[in-house]
Order: sequence, then structure tokens, then C-alpha cells
Amino acid sequence: MNFQDEREVRFIQAGGCFVTLLLFFSLCLMPLLFVDMLTTALRNLHLSPFGAALVVMGLLLGSVINLPLYTIQRNFEIRSPNVTPWGGVSGSESSRWETVVAVNVGGCLIPLLLAAWLLPLILKQQGVLPTLLIGMSVNVLACYRFSRLVPGLGIVLPVLLSPLISLLSVWIGIPQPEFQPYQAAVAY
Repeated sequence: MNFQDEREVRFIQAGGCFVTLLLFFSLCLMPLLFVDMLTTALRNLHLSPFGAALVVMGLLLGSVINLPLYTIQRNFEIRSPNVTPWGGVSGSESSRWETVVAVNVGGCLIPLLLAAWLLPLILKQQGVLPTLLIGMSVNVLACYRFSRLVPGLGIVLPVLLSPLISLLSVWIGIPQPEFQPYQAAVAY
């Protein structure tokens, strides 16, 4: 290997280290950028900076808290041929499964309370209520249509479906400039 080839190899190694360091730095900044974007979005919902920070913390910390509402118990009889040591066949086994229906604090309760807080603000404006009702109806129907039950995980939904429907309904339903301060509240 000559001197020129060795310099190229060192340059490629240094470039790889620089890219790795840049990716690591970006990954460290991502949570801060995410929280900042979320706080800005919540301030657009007419919350004070302290209130927005409080809601963000509630959403993040509440996402790990599930409040069980009730349990559905099911008994199953599984038929499987079991051969005994003496050549006989016994064929059924009973099993009991439980399904726990729970509400997530950060994903359900806090957003529901925030929506209830925004409702009087939305109802003050005459022209935005039809957009809210139509957007909610389309969103509920789309979520019902595209949600799937995944055993062991729960009900799953395409991540961007609901936000895109909300965004499109607000863009189409509230084009007037005088209602633009209410677009974020209606989209929420």
C-alpha cells in the first residue's frame, strides 16, 4: 500500500467517525426538538407556556400509566390428541384467557381533558362548528374502518391517518383568515 492509498483510507475512516458522531449528536437532540415542537403546538392551542409544558409532561409520563376498566374472561377448550403411555388418546384441554380493557392516561385521559378545555373556545366562533363536526365524523369513520385488532398488542391504527384527516378537514373547512387562530383547536 502506498502513501496515497493510506491517506485515502484514513480520510474514509475519519469521515465515517464524523458521520457516526453527527448521527449520535442528532439522536441526542431529537427528544429536545420533539418536546419543543410539542410545546409550540400546544401553545397554538391557547395554552400558556407553563400549561403547555405541564401537558407535555403529563402526556409523556402518562403514556406509561394504564387504568384498567374491566376484564373479559374467556374459557376455551382446546382439542388436541394426547397419546397416553398405554396407547390411549385423550383429547381436550381447558384454557382460560383474560382480556383487560384499559385507558391510557397520556393517550386518552389528558387529550380528552384538553379537548374539553378547548370546546368552549371553539363554540364561541359561529363558522367553525360545522367543520369540527364534519372533521370528527370523517375521522371517526376512517379510524373505525382502518383499525385492526392485533392479538397480544391491542387495537392498532395507521399512525398518520387521524392527524392527516384533521389537517385536511381544517384546511378545507376553515380557509377564512378570521378563523385561522382557531384552526389548531379545531384540528386537535
